[in-house]
Amino acid sequence: MGTTKLKSSAMAKRGVNYVRNIIESSNSIFHEVHQENDYGNDAFVELVDEEDVKGITVALQIKSGKSFCTNKSCSIPTSKKHFEYWKSHSLPVIGIVYDPDEDAAYWTDIKYHIGSEQDVINNGPYTVTFNKTELSSFTSKNF
Repeated sequence: MGTTKLKSSAMAKRGVNYVRNIIESSNSIFHEVHQENDYGNDAFVELVDEEDVKGITVALQIKSGKSFCTNKSCSIPTSKKHFEYWKSHSLPVIGIVYDPDEDAAYWTDIKYHIGSEQDVINNGPYTVTFNKTELSSFTSKNF
């Protein structure tokens, strides 16, 4: 009996690599979180302006696959524990969804989505949904 590798694992990696490529192409620093240490953030980015490391770090939650996308929107399904974790996080938390059909990614500010309303954390829904727009497009130009 052989070992198996899930197709979802390959799709997740494809999205992470798409995001990594954009970030590293800008000369910013991409720190991937290994799966066994993933408690709500898939990567951290240290921003670099030209060659000046800015001392600004952002947390990323990355989802990849058709199941997270429609023609007009993206969704990041999650849990109450993730909402609590992200709300209390000391860093900005950005959600990025990679759409393989478009070979494109879209982003949103997760902490803004959660907002200051305790009701959202208490009662959900525990999905971050946002529209695909030119502004939310995660590209080298927009990054």
